[in-house]
Amino acid sequence: MSFSPERTHLWAVFTFGIISGIARSVSRPPTRIGETITFKFRARESGEGQLSTGEGNSGTLTFLGDGKI
Repeated sequence: MSFSPERTHLWAVFTFGIISGIARSVSRPPTRIGETITFKFRARESGEGQLSTGEGNSGTLTFLGDGKI
């Protein structure tokens, strides 16, 4: 994960088995432990190459401290 240049949101790259993609937070980056942010993502399945996009591709991350999410 990294901040956008303006530090207004977070970008993340992920790989979960055969699914990989990129995520962008839709809210400001967290400022305290226990804070949850919402993100949208795009992903691609490595076997068939199927692309997953759309408004339904969203989720949340909660920042637990000590580098844990």
